[in-house]
Amino acid sequence: MRLLKKLAMIALAVACAFSFAACGDRGEDGSFNPDGSYKPGAKGTVLRFWGWGDEVEGKVFNKLTEDFNNTIGKASKITVEYNKIPSSDYDTLVIQAMGSPETPDVVYIGDGAVKGWVENGYLASLDEFLDMPSTTIKVDEMWPSGVNRYRYNLETTTSNDDDPLWGLPKDIGPTVIYYNADYLRNAGVTIISVSEEDMKDKFGTQIPGTDGKTYSWRGYDAQQKVFNNQIAMNWEETVELSALIQKDKTPSNKKCEYGFFTEWWFNYGWSVGGDCMEYVPDENGDMYYKFTLGDETKNYIVKDEYTGTVEISGGGSYKAGEIISYVDKTKLTPEQKANCNELPSQREAFTEFCRLSAKTSQTVDTVNGQAIKGHGISMNPATLGDADYSAHFTTGVIGMYVDGRWAVTTHRTYMKEFDWDVAPLPVYRRYNEDGTVQAHGIASGHSGSMAVGIPAGSPYKNAAWLFVQYIAGETGQAAQSKEGFAIPNQMKLAEDEEIFLQTTKKPHNSKIFIDAALNQRAADWTYLKDGIWINKWAPTLNSDVRDGKMSLTKFFADYTKVTQDELYKYNNYRPKN
Repeated sequence: MRLLKKLAMIALAVACAFSFAACGDRGEDGSFNPDGSYKPGAKGTVLRFWGWGDEVEGKVFNKLTEDFNNTIGKASKITVEYNKIPSSDYDTLVIQAMGSPETPDVVYIGDGAVKGWVENGYLASLDEFLDMPSTTIKVDEMWPSGVNRYRYNLETTTSNDDDPLWGLPKDIGPTVIYYNADYLRNAGVTIISVSEEDMKDKFGTQIPGTDGKTYSWRGYDAQQKVFNNQIAMNWEETVELSALIQKDKTPSNKKCEYGFFTEWWFNYGWSVGGDCMEYVPDENGDMYYKFTLGDETKNYIVKDEYTGTVEISGGGSYKAGEIISYVDKTKLTPEQKANCNELPSQREAFTEFCRLSAKTSQTVDTVNGQAIKGHGISMNPATLGDADYSAHFTTGVIGMYVDGRWAVTTHRTYMKEFDWDVAPLPVYRRYNEDGTVQAHGIASGHSGSMAVGIPAGSPYKNAAWLFVQYIAGETGQAAQSKEGFAIPNQMKLAEDEEIFLQTTKKPHNSKIFIDAALNQRAADWTYLKDGIWINKWAPTLNSDVRDGKMSLTKFFADYTKVTQDELYKYNNYRPKN
């Protein structure tokens, strides 16, 4: 009965969406003159634009649509009708509409959906429009990690800089740590906001302490109880600070039941060069996708002080601060390893992530006969249930948590009881006894994104391009960014105080989002044309494993082979044994 009810609701939503722009004459498409200028169709054009979002985003796009209709649209005889679809059913409804005469003309494209939509012929390439002399969009001024996730070559299945582009980012949502500043101060923590560059200029690698000793600059110095919101904490510092505010029982902190929360493992694994899947050659040189979430081999990064280049035979070249790739690390010679620092394996990084939500009495994994226990600082999925973790932060249940730029409008609106700001995601780093940095990983994490594109079945692609360009251009980007829920897709706009930084509003430390956008990338759901391979293991990870009911040893024993077998199917690879 539930399934029938769901299908009925979807059918009703589709009918409503179709009726939004009547089935009558919507005019004709315009054309482009040799100089790239738009020549309207004789009857004009009515475009259907489908999107989704919360109340704030809905208002922004209603206003953008209205402004377009009154300016560019009026001059070009184009009228855009905006239809906000429920997000939970958006992909289903759009796909159904694309196969009908009532296809929309401009749509949102999720970064996890684009490859599958291209494979199924749902989208039109934007390359011919980008090559026109009148095009005002400059793709090379956008965040590369934002643009390239919407590139896809059907033949090579790559997403390189020169591959076809199927959508223009309407936004990019870097992830950061949101923290309750009141909780930190009440626990006796001093909050400073000094960049890594300024720290080095003032103190070198050492900060003079109040006790006559010196300490290295770091995100959180537990000895001095100093938190710097411009420098990433390492894994241990994240746990120490989270445990401190969680255990603090001052009246103002009585709601802080959990010091930290994140639902994503990406920054832990990527910081040390790990990942859940790699494209690798077999002994015959044939390429296949390998499931590496539990890979136990150590990773390597070229030492900061090394002035040469690590040249891998038959592989890549690496300079100071660059992590050796998964394939190339197996080819490192002893001499080359001497110029690199060893980093944790992907398995170790993933274990650290799983420890966050496990109780201190629970065994997360067993290594060489030693039980690895939980940290007990985070909600697990069972505790969270269907609740919104951002709401738990707003009400003070969680002291720090990881989320994207999209959460800013929620906290500005509802988080009135507490002071709050943002800081970088944790980065792997270990120290020498004197406090200097012995080895470190790289700043990394995932950013969410949505693009606007043109369905292949739209009969009004030329007119649609004018609207796509408007949304992805300066006007559309400024309108979204000013409301706080997005960082503009164009890098120069992100530096603008009025459009994005807005340092007089919370979060005051908004430059952290710019730093994040530079080093963050698309998540694992964008790697392949669909997420079937992820669905083999992710549901158990996000239930039994993170709830403390299954050890990682059993998890990998149960799910490595079934996931690998699924991955073989993506390029029709046949294992040799």
